[in-house]
Amino acid sequence: MRVLIVDDSADAVLPLRMLLEVSGHQVTVALDGKSALAHASETFDAVLCDLRLPDMPGEEVARAIGQHPRLVAMTGMPREQVPACFTHYLRKPVDFDDLQRILQG
Repeated sequence: MRVLIVDDSADAVLPLRMLLEVSGHQVTVALDGKSALAHASETFDAVLCDLRLPDMPGEEVARAIGQHPRLVAMTGMPREQVPACFTHYLRKPVDFDDLQRILQG
């Protein structure tokens, strides 16, 4: 699968990226919202997006990317506070088994 990770924490992105790549996925990383929007025209099977980015809210990134079957909010916020535009929710730190279930579903 082609996966876009949008998160401003390089410390959080690196292990997630490595696990996904070892699992055979192609991974693109954007460390802020503007970088993510630069990839909006590309086709991804999943988009993993932090909700608190330094330059714009993750919700704004999600809305710009548009409808997506695997638009995953990655956050420390409770599920009830996650915008409805996200189709899935992962609480940080992300459990890789939970992520794999979303990608396989």
